[in-house]
Amino acid sequence: ILISKTMMQILKNSYNFLKYQTQSLNYPKLNTRFDKDFISVNALRSSGIYIDNNFGSNNNSAKDLISFYDKIDKTKLKKHINDKASSKNKASYKIIITKFFDRDLLLSFAQNDFFIKNIQQYFGFEPFLREVRVVADIKNQFSDKPVYTQNFHRDYDDIKLVKSFFYLTDVDETNGPFQFLSKTHSKPWYNPGSLSEKNIFEKFNQKDLVSCVGNKGTLILADTNGLHRGLVLKKGYRYMVTAMYTSNNPRFGKLEEIVW
Repeated sequence: ILISKTMMQILKNSYNFLKYQTQSLNYPKLNTRFDKDFISVNALRSSGIYIDNNFGSNNNSAKDLISFYDKIDKTKLKKHINDKASSKNKASYKIIITKFFDRDLLLSFAQNDFFIKNIQQYFGFEPFLREVRVVADIKNQFSDKPVYTQNFHRDYDDIKLVKSFFYLTDVDETNGPFQFLSKTHSKPWYNPGSLSEKNIFEKFNQKDLVSCVGNKGTLILADTNGLHRGLVLKKGYRYMVTAMYTSNNPRFGKLEEIVW
């Protein structure tokens, strides 16, 4: 019996939906009564994304992190990035620079009350800090086309998942803003087939695409079960701290809390 591609996709999505519902039974029932008391939670529930352009000036842990970054020897940092970027690897647009930062400072930032309390309300239980890393995104020397995380994708680490993105540099449309397709987090089981930009915008409204531009100190929280990507850099660079929060039993096992 021949099954059309459309029917096959429907069957896959039905299976993914049932699997998601079964996994959801392992978690406490959400109590949304107090959502209003947590600044990010309503935005996360409704659209899947929360943006605070002033987090770096209003949060003490964020201030400390920016102050530390400002004092880093930028000559050594850029040499490290350039050395890694010359590897002739299409993935060399993304360089891990965590080793230039203080471990305790990164943990203090990622575990501060704002993240823990807001994400706990969103999850319905205390979040598990799965990883923290600092990354530098630069213009890809080996490909002008989007590769890897520059294509639309979902994260599958857990059905309970929030990632934070904290900009250490100014980010505009030319140097790789994080982009999120609003509301797609609400159906994480849904696979639209091809994840090409053309197909995505045929299935979803392009007006729902949030492009997260912002100055140094901008914070983004996103339920990355939703479709997202980092826009291809046309010039310059983007440095940011990322942290991933899941349940204490993520799908693919636990990672190191600090990614060097």
